[in-house]
Amino acid sequence: MKQILFLILILAFTTFFCKSPELKNSCDPFAYSTEDKIVSDYIIQSNPSIGIEVLQFLFPKQLVVCPTDSNLGPFTISGSITGLSSANLTIQSGTSPNETITILPGQTSYQFQTKFARNTKFQISVSEIPFGKCFVENGSGSIARNITNANIRCVEPKSFTGLSSWYRIDSLNLSDSTPVSTWIDDSINANTLTGGGPLFHTSGMNGFPEVRMIGNSMFTNSATGLGGSELTIFLVMRRLGFYATEQFVFFLGNDAGGCPTGSIVMSLQATSGEVGLQTPCSTYYLSPSPSYVIQESDLTPKLVVLRYGYGTPSSIYARLNGQVLINNTLAGATLNPTNAYFQFGDYGAATRPAQVAVSEYLYYNRVMPEEEIQKIECYLAKKYNFANGNSCVP
Repeated sequence: MKQILFLILILAFTTFFCKSPELKNSCDPFAYSTEDKIVSDYIIQSNPSIGIEVLQFLFPKQLVVCPTDSNLGPFTISGSITGLSSANLTIQSGTSPNETITILPGQTSYQFQTKFARNTKFQISVSEIPFGKCFVENGSGSIARNITNANIRCVEPKSFTGLSSWYRIDSLNLSDSTPVSTWIDDSINANTLTGGGPLFHTSGMNGFPEVRMIGNSMFTNSATGLGGSELTIFLVMRRLGFYATEQFVFFLGNDAGGCPTGSIVMSLQATSGEVGLQTPCSTYYLSPSPSYVIQESDLTPKLVVLRYGYGTPSSIYARLNGQVLINNTLAGATLNPTNAYFQFGDYGAATRPAQVAVSEYLYYNRVMPEEEIQKIECYLAKKYNFANGNSCVP
């Protein structure tokens, strides 16, 4: 009898005091109108044991069920931070209103202080850092729960052991078509390149600047920390056109004339487009093949990785735009440059200048494992908009 009287009272209440409420989920603080809240709160609080049943009776098309989880809001956004060691980082939530926070070197996690309503759109962005690149995983979407995995990954080449030479285009602040006479080495060895003739261009490398070695070169008279029996090289480059013979993109070793023992060059073949790592006048140790070519007509940017380790046996490894092309062992190859001299775009005893543009070059004096190679490659891919940067995870 009590339940019947209660139902009659509720019907009277809703008839005379509410203006056709469209009751939504009364448990969702962001879903109801003022009228909804008055009705649902009164019903549930007046008789909790049958409150939900009453609501279902009054509003059969809008089933009211309080969720048992915590997805009611407001929500937070947080994540982990890895790899940030040298500079402050600014991050923004991309919400409305937008929130900005500063991340300090060595910090391993973050959380925005604002608590966001359900269905708030977010798009986290990060500032540039001087000596690396940071990006966000799971950094955009619509909030339906606490976001705990909007992780920030930073790659700083100096944090990897063995960085002995590093030339990067963003260290140059020049006008378009300006000759480049000095290119600072950003490794601890300060192996500054000098020379005359190469030109700085503000676009070309997927829209980023480049230095064009059009038959010219830049070099170090002597270089600290280069040479040795192990190396891993990263190069962002592109061809600029035809040359009658093979072209020497870079030289590393002892430029004493002739074919200096233990020195190496990276070469581009004139007609076939094969890419090789070889002693200046002898064997290709990075064996050219149809799968590893940069044709003369292909002027698009390339991300090249070359790795060599001397031993018994020795090993050679190459990647082009994220694809492993060569991963072989060698018998008794000796590439061990000493009294190291480095030159982009040829070397003095060869006179086979390269028609290439370069934006970044990193040299590590060790055999880097696959995991680390992918991290540095990811940094370069993200920085220069290579396709394999869309999904790389350092």
